[in-house]
Amino acid sequence: MPLITVFSLEWHINRSDAFRDLLIEPLQPFFDFEQIGWEGSENSLEPVDINFSRYIFCQLPPPQSWLQRIPEKIIWLPMWDNVEYRRQKWWNTLPKALRVVAFSDAVYQRARHAGLKTIHLKYFKNPEAFTPANWSNGRVLLYWNRTGLISPEFLERLCTTLHIDKLLFRSQTDPDVAKSSTFQVPHYLGNTQVETLPVFKNRQEYFDATRDANVFIAPRKSEGVGMAFLEAMARGCAVLALDRGTMNEYIVSGENGYLFKRKWSARRVIHTIQDKLAHQGIGAVPPFVFTLREKDQFWREIEMLNLPSLGAEARRQHQIGYKRWQSQILDYTTFVLDF
Repeated sequence: MPLITVFSLEWHINRSDAFRDLLIEPLQPFFDFEQIGWEGSENSLEPVDINFSRYIFCQLPPPQSWLQRIPEKIIWLPMWDNVEYRRQKWWNTLPKALRVVAFSDAVYQRARHAGLKTIHLKYFKNPEAFTPANWSNGRVLLYWNRTGLISPEFLERLCTTLHIDKLLFRSQTDPDVAKSSTFQVPHYLGNTQVETLPVFKNRQEYFDATRDANVFIAPRKSEGVGMAFLEAMARGCAVLALDRGTMNEYIVSGENGYLFKRKWSARRVIHTIQDKLAHQGIGAVPPFVFTLREKDQFWREIEMLNLPSLGAEARRQHQIGYKRWQSQILDYTTFVLDF
């Protein structure tokens, strides 16, 4: 079988199964894979024999030296959360022979506008692989404070508004998130019982500990795809998320989930500019602030949500979406083979 050499962050080899789900598992019947950890350094990759393999770069863009030498041999799987600050002007500089696999609408639009050969895929989890959410034992909310999306006060108000009986809380933030975003919660938030979850060794431990959850807060302000919230939707959980990619590509607010509001303000504009400059290496990383604010939300609207109905519709749409995803795999395979 043809060989594909896959370059990705060590995190995606040792800690996260995202690219296994998006790339290796669907294409495993057609290709052999060699995975190599790469952190993005231009000079850290050895020269290659261009006749030896196909090359796929996951998340991080391929190094310029490779793009100048063998762009026609390279496929890139960009993730929206990693490239959202890249302007169209940057995309337009990429060689037209580079091919892009787009798992979000935003990535697809930018790659197509740049004249790159692009395939647009939409990934769904298989609902049959997950135990359906159970609503008979009350409302159980799962929140992982990965990125400091919401403050403890926001979390308490949400639990009160949604009449949450139990909160499953993960406190571990992502490695690159400011320590000031970290917080603990007491055994009770108002009338909501709190269970603080441990650090999990593997995905099965996570699934076992969170199987009672039927409400889920997508923990990041943007996603490449968003495996955690997709798993929750496939189970039939009511998923609440920030109104940004890719969550708003899967969630229709009030139909199969709920999208939190995020109003513009002088504070937010300044912080956004500082954040963009920091991503470009121009300025310092701005001080940490929680992404969502209580005063931006329509709490009466949130209180009126029919959570079991949202979850049931999310699961139903994933049953349809998973069949569509399976039907795209042949086109996906052809795209990778088509050199």
